[in-house]
Amino acid sequence: MIDAFDEEFRGKMKGREAWRSLLLHIRYREVLLLQGPPLMGAALSLRHWTGASLVSLGILFCAGFLLVAHIWCLNDWVELPAERRSPVLGLSLFLLVLSLALFTCLGRATLLLAIGVALLGLVYSHPAINAKGRPVLSSVTHLVGGSLHFLLGYSVFSPIGWKAVMISSFFTLVFTAGHATQEVEDFEEDRLNGIRTNAVVFGKTAIFIAAFVGFVLAYGDLAWLSLCGMLPSRLWLMALALFPLHCHWSRKAWRAGLCPADVRRLRNRYRVLFLLIGIAIASGIIWDSSIHS
Repeated sequence: MIDAFDEEFRGKMKGREAWRSLLLHIRYREVLLLQGPPLMGAALSLRHWTGASLVSLGILFCAGFLLVAHIWCLNDWVELPAERRSPVLGLSLFLLVLSLALFTCLGRATLLLAIGVALLGLVYSHPAINAKGRPVLSSVTHLVGGSLHFLLGYSVFSPIGWKAVMISSFFTLVFTAGHATQEVEDFEEDRLNGIRTNAVVFGKTAIFIAAFVGFVLAYGDLAWLSLCGMLPSRLWLMALALFPLHCHWSRKAWRAGLCPADVRRLRNRYRVLFLLIGIAIASGIIWDSSIHS
């Protein structure tokens, strides 16, 4: 009787460990960070704050979280040994179906954009296409994906027009430059695994410079969008204040030889800067709404 109880207990523990191990593929921190662009898009397109709009924002957050979690799981599925793939693929597909089901509550345009994001994830990760291992193409998927993530949120409350596309350029530049910096961080591991990323093919120094140029353009774009009135006023001052910090930290990583630890430190630092910019954008939106209400 005791042996049977012990066996049942061990089985339950193994089951729990298996689920914990499976859910780690979601990479919660990265998934949460990528909810910034759609939420910014939704906030910028929102005309009036109501109970219904808050519900829509909640659905957008949950649906977007599940969608990006699906993409991370799909990305991990490709790299796993054959015997461990099935559960991760099953989780990825489950997250996708649940995400798209929620997106149906937000309108046709938003659903189509969500499908577009999912297709980009498939192009990037699936071994039949493997954009991840194709230089330039991997960056193109992030260029398009950065824009779609922002427009995904914007489409919830307003039709997509010229202004929305122009604002999305900032998020596109940050998303693409961030991906290039990650390739520099993963350079040694990707090279050992035979993954032909931009950094592996063109060299990590060249891609680090390209990423830095992308960030320079992003700060300039942010200032321009602010001065043109498409983003909250005086945001250009923040771009001007934070840009030297980004340059200083990039220079330190460069002088340290672009080793993974230093590039990772740089990524963590500039993420804080863009988080502050996101908070400033949200604060400006709320301030402008309170003035005009």
